[in-house]
Amino acid sequence: MYLFIKKTTWMVGALAVCLSAVMLLQLFVPAANDRVFAANEGTQPEPANGYLDKLDFGNADSESAHNLKGAFTSVITGFMGETARVSNLRVADGEKQGFKFKPDQNPDNMLAPDLTDAEKQALIDGYVQDQVKRN
Repeated sequence: MYLFIKKTTWMVGALAVCLSAVMLLQLFVPAANDRVFAANEGTQPEPANGYLDKLDFGNADSESAHNLKGAFTSVITGFMGETARVSNLRVADGEKQGFKFKPDQNPDNMLAPDLTDAEKQALIDGYVQDQVKRN
């Protein structure tokens, strides 16, 4: 029994050392960027901050680049200086807002809207925010 415990302890220690070495090796050896996008034949540089495309609401340059459409809205500055766009609804059931993204051409695309008002729901293509359909 003592021999089994001693062997198991040694194996756990060896596994921990190996895993630590692999994790530390990633810091010093950069991985090659070989991401292939369906729209292009070659590779593209890694997206900034892990995002392929990002719309910054309240930033005029970002909004015009994404062809943001939405009447009766205003820009506000929120927590820590972050800008946002608020819809000043004229009708009770809401109005349409629109913008364009350039997604990666794979089926794992995700739209993650950040809504700060918990009492309201967002409809995207007729679906409640939690039930967004995937193409």
